[in-house]
Amino acid sequence: GVSGLTKQLGCRELTYRLVFLASSVQPAELQSGFVNIRDDSEEAILNSFSAQDKDTIEAMRTTAGIYEKLAKAIAPTIYGHEEIKKGILLML
Repeated sequence: GVSGLTKQLGCRELTYRLVFLASSVQPAELQSGFVNIRDDSEEAILNSFSAQDKDTIEAMRTTAGIYEKLAKAIAPTIYGHEEIKKGILLML
């Protein structure tokens, strides 16, 4: 929340909680009429990476604590908020 404002100024501490609830999920192209022009097959995605990229990804896969390290790499100048950073990471 936002803190540091005193009651003398007519302010109170602000706390917000945000919740997203979903009962149904549909691909965007079905709802809005968009057409996907990319080839999203697994083979096409794998072929889009160079051999060096594949080696780097493989090395990252075996790195201990990669999830925490990637989460800390998001907005490194902002201290704390690890759960929010992990949520952002999962949305990427």
